[in-house]
Amino acid sequence: SKHIKQKLRLITKIIKDKGIDNYGDYTHILLLLASHGNVCNVMKEVAILNAYGLMTDKLSDYVESQSLKQQIYKVLRDYRILLVETLFHQFGMENNTHYIAGFHNELA
Repeated sequence: SKHIKQKLRLITKIIKDKGIDNYGDYTHILLLLASHGNVCNVMKEVAILNAYGLMTDKLSDYVESQSLKQQIYKVLRDYRILLVETLFHQFGMENNTHYIAGFHNELA
């Protein structure tokens, strides 16, 4: 996902800046990340986003982005994109991403 490497770098920086003597403060974060080492990339991203949220007090933003309402918005956005592409092709226009984007913008 977008910015996942930057979030992981920030987590690492916060832990390193805390110092070797205070790593115990972040044991739960390290365990969270380590426990997701052998899973798929999606689950790794979930762990990184959760750790980032816990360490930066932005977990509520992540939880809100995963709410039922937001998930419905994402599905509706995907359906809108499919509808625009279907209409574009039904009008017999050539298959060009630039033209599809322009068609999408006109409908919006």
